Amino acid sequence: ILEDCRIDPTGRHIATMHDKCSLRVWDANEGTELYRVSLTKECARYGLTVFWTCDMGPFSPSGKYVLLGDATSIFVWNLENREVDWSWKSDSRITSFAPSADWSLCAIAIESGSVKIVSMKDSSVVATLRGHESEVDELDWHGTDFLASACDGDRTVRVWDLRQRKEV
Repeated sequence: ILEDCRIDPTGRHIATMHDKCSLRVWDANEGTELYRVSLTKECARYGLTVFWTCDMGPFSPSGKYVLLGDATSIFVWNLENREVDWSWKSDSRITSFAPSADWSLCAIAIESGSVKIVSMKDSSVVATLRGHESEVDELDWHGTDFLASACDGDRTVRVWDLRQRKEV
């Protein structure tokens, strides 16, 4: 069952996510499958537990990486060497995630309603943003300075200035 599909910014690759965390990578020009991988098996090599469903985020600007996640971890899949290049594990359920435009930071929403800003270089938590009363459903960046989050449960949209580390 096809669950998600992304085209890289260069137009070279298409990535499709299928049931049971099966990632398939295609040559966009030829329409041929380049490879498929079970993320459940591959991620176990890196100490990541990936269950039945994975969410696919965007490709990196170069088209070399795709951001993926499940209920408790976020990881960057390198399409060329077919390995996990970066990962971050949470103690709580992840409800949404989004990389900054330059892929230096990743916003990761936790079930409590907080949003962790994580460095995609060293996996450190740069900031924890609080304010929502329930799960954050969507995250969106404006460059690396501003982050918007939307929460259906408390019917709010919050915007943070990350330079000041405060809500605007």
